[in-house]
Amino acid sequence: MFDQKQTDAFRSITAPEELRERVLAMEQKKPRNSRRIIMGISSAAACLLILAAIPFFGRTPQKNPVFSVNGTTIAEDEILLSDENSGVMTASARTVQKYTAVISAEFPTDTTLAVSDGNMELTSIDSSEIIGSGEECKAKGNVLIRWTVDIPTENAQYYLTADTDGKEKTFRLYYDSASNLWYISQTADKTN
Repeated sequence: MFDQKQTDAFRSITAPEELRERVLAMEQKKPRNSRRIIMGISSAAACLLILAAIPFFGRTPQKNPVFSVNGTTIAEDEILLSDENSGVMTASARTVQKYTAVISAEFPTDTTLAVSDGNMELTSIDSSEIIGSGEECKAKGNVLIRWTVDIPTENAQYYLTADTDGKEKTFRLYYDSASNLWYISQTADKTN
């Protein structure tokens, strides 16, 4: 189709050297600039994603208070309170006998405790300092609760309520007069 002369003539046509260098320089810069832009946008997007995720992953989940007796977590099943747990005080004929249930508790945030009958004394497990006493107290951290009630002559139930950020846990202290034994259990949780 083309003879050798025409082919040689087309091959001999060249652009000036300076124009060729400018075109080649533009070609080399073009991909590099677009890569830089893409890398910059990707980096910025990754940073924004990390900053947006920090509130979700940086927060520790809210822990619920944990109550236990002699190392056993109090749940809906009744726990028999042993003699080691009680502080039944001997009394003269003029005074009323008392029973003290000793409960360990861990409160991740401020918690308000209230008892239906009797009174309680709260002691910090970490410092052995008394942090509250009475029918209603506030606590935070690892606490030992000494809940004292009068010993009834018949079956009786007493309640301790713990309110943490609007979530209530209620515990039932139960006296069985036939067996002269005390039990404790957790009732259903309630959200205010």
